[in-house]
Amino acid sequence: MTAVLAANDFVRAPMLATADPHGFKAWHLFVVHGDGPRVLINFSICYVRAGRPAPRVIVIAHDRQWSGAVARFDESELKVSGDLGDIRIGGNRMIVGPDGYRVGVDLPEHGIGGELALTSMSRPFVVNNQPVGDGRMCWLFVPKLLVHGWLEVGGHQRRFDGALAYHDHNWGRFFWG
Repeated sequence: MTAVLAANDFVRAPMLATADPHGFKAWHLFVVHGDGPRVLINFSICYVRAGRPAPRVIVIAHDRQWSGAVARFDESELKVSGDLGDIRIGGNRMIVGPDGYRVGVDLPEHGIGGELALTSMSRPFVVNNQPVGDGRMCWLFVPKLLVHGWLEVGGHQRRFDGALAYHDHNWGRFFWG
């Protein structure tokens, strides 16, 4: 199962010089759920401004009340490793490894930070090139992950020790989100 995850989930983007990046979107979404707080973390790259990447990190948490932030970054703060398994947006990082994901969130201006290890407990599923309105979208999802780590949002630190999570990676040219 681990080789399947590492071989199928990586950063996708219009990398070739001949590719038209305008309108391309890619995001890695993690949703932590279970008995404790609900958390959404999204690493997003949208090519909407003259074909230039507009990276964002979104963190939303619910534990008695909603809190979180949408942080926008300059394209110079986007770094992708040569093997496409490590993405950095500012001080934030998502790594795809053979057994799951490592997510580091560092948004001090919003009072948000944390480190999560998400271990895959199910096989990833890939759906390619599906029509969505006038565009097309591909996605990979991992329906079950176990989460260990911590996240601080809104002045509250949340700890996770075996919480359940879901991962969804979308990419393509689709006109919502």
